[in-house]
Amino acid sequence: MDASIRNHTLSTGECHIRYWMNPADAADSTAVPNLSFTELHGVYYYVYPSSLVISHSTTEPDNNKMKEKRLKQLVADLWQLIHLEYEFHFRATGPNFQSVHELFQKFYEQDLKMVDELSEHLHADGIEAPVRLPEIKKFAGLKMPKLQIYSTESCLEAARSVKSTFSIEASKLAEDLDPVLADVVTELARLQHKHLYLIKQALD
Repeated sequence: MDASIRNHTLSTGECHIRYWMNPADAADSTAVPNLSFTELHGVYYYVYPSSLVISHSTTEPDNNKMKEKRLKQLVADLWQLIHLEYEFHFRATGPNFQSVHELFQKFYEQDLKMVDELSEHLHADGIEAPVRLPEIKKFAGLKMPKLQIYSTESCLEAARSVKSTFSIEASKLAEDLDPVLADVVTELARLQHKHLYLIKQALD
C-alpha cells in the first residue's frame, strides 16, 4: 500500500500518523490487521491494538482548492471580458458605430454588476477575488483577441467568440458549486447568452 508514515508524539506516548493519498487505500481493511474505524468531526481514525493511526484523505481539500482556483479564474476572465467590451465600445468604427458603441456599453455595465456580485460572494466565503491587474493576469485563462482593424463587425465577431467560451466555462463551474454561489454563476452564464443573442441580432 502506497502511504507515507510520520512519527508523532501524543500525550499518551508515541504513535504513527499515516496519510493516505488514495481514499480507497485508506478504506482497505486488509491493509491493517484487526482494524477498527471511527469518524469524529470529519477526522477519520484507524485504530490498531495499542496504537492510534489517523488517516486524512486529501481528496476534499484538493477539490476545494481546485474550485477556488476555478472561481478566481472566472472572476479574472470576467474582468478581461469587461476590459475587452470597454475597448470595443470606444474603438469600434463603421457606419453603424453608434448602435454598436451603445451595445458594448450595455455589456460592460451589466458585467460590472455581475463581477461585483460574484466577488462579494467569494469574499463572504473567505476567497479573495482577483481585482488588481497582476492578480487578473495571474488567474485569467481566457484568451483575448487582438484586432488589427476595429470594424464594428470584427468587434462583434470577436466578442461573440469570447463570450461563447466564457459562458461555457461559467456553466460548467456552476455544476460543482453550492446552491447560492451556483445561482450567481448561472445568472452570469445566462447574461452572456443574452449578450450573444444581441450580438447575433446586430450582425444579421
